[in-house]
Amino acid sequence: MILGKVSGAYGVLGWLRIRPFGDNPERWRSITRWQFSSDENDEAAWRSFTLAECRTEAGQKGGWLARFQEIDTRDAAEKLKGCLVAAARADLPATDNDEFYWGDLLNMTVVTLAGATLGSVAALLETGAHDVLRVTNAEGQEWLIPFVSPIVCDVDMDARRIRVDWGLDWN
Repeated sequence: MILGKVSGAYGVLGWLRIRPFGDNPERWRSITRWQFSSDENDEAAWRSFTLAECRTEAGQKGGWLARFQEIDTRDAAEKLKGCLVAAARADLPATDNDEFYWGDLLNMTVVTLAGATLGSVAALLETGAHDVLRVTNAEGQEWLIPFVSPIVCDVDMDARRIRVDWGLDWN
């Protein structure tokens, strides 16, 4: 499951600066094996590293800093710039009620309150104000639906369905 992206090196001892996809990277401390790849679709490109320590970055950048046992120089850290950061779904901490990992929402069916199917979640977008579901259907229609409580009525993980207060003709 994709957790974030390496935005650069930090310091000279191999620390990585990571931009998290999500709002609670503090939970990542419990993940011991992290995966990195520049191509999420190429399984052979993923490399695994052991977390040594991590912390939030103070100051204006406000990112997440992590150091790994296998990475001990700035040069090694810089080679990972732009890589996606992931962990096996089984290694991720449990979520609280009404918290979701983006990867769990992908491909879920999206239906309106009236029961009409819009399509499925093709991607999630981070806009700054709130996250947005990009929903597509087989006919090529697309909806960008804010992932906020007045619009997203419920997420049923077992049924793999998201119910939204949205119209079929709202684009």
